[in-house]
Amino acid sequence: MKPTVLYPKRSKELLLLFDSLIFIVAGIWMIKNGKIFGWASVIFFAFCGISLVVKMLPSFSFLRLDKNGFTEAIRFRTVTILWKDIDRFAVCYGTVIYFLSKKSREIRLCETGGDGGLSSNYGLRAEKLVELLQEWKSKSQN
Repeated sequence: MKPTVLYPKRSKELLLLFDSLIFIVAGIWMIKNGKIFGWASVIFFAFCGISLVVKMLPSFSFLRLDKNGFTEAIRFRTVTILWKDIDRFAVCYGTVIYFLSKKSREIRLCETGGDGGLSSNYGLRAEKLVELLQEWKSKSQN
């Protein structure tokens, strides 16, 4: 099986980036009209824009499914969970959560205090993502 990589929707970040650009332009206009507060607008929204561009980088956040398990990247840090360690998946308040097998759960509880959940639905409805994860898990066992 060829690995599948999913990315979060970028529409919200694009809208916020556009808003930041509007406030930067407004700040520049204020500076040209002698308003010193324009600098605060330019500086603050420039930082917002930079952070949004970084957040939209493909390596910032993704979910990679392969024959061994899934890897989720959150803020450039990755966590890999093996299919054999997963007992089942579920949807809770629109978010995908997973339950680990008993042995893996004991290890995970020591590390984090609980099982886990995905940070995003990666552009899919939660139910559809659960189906996809279950399908990959089933294929890995064959």
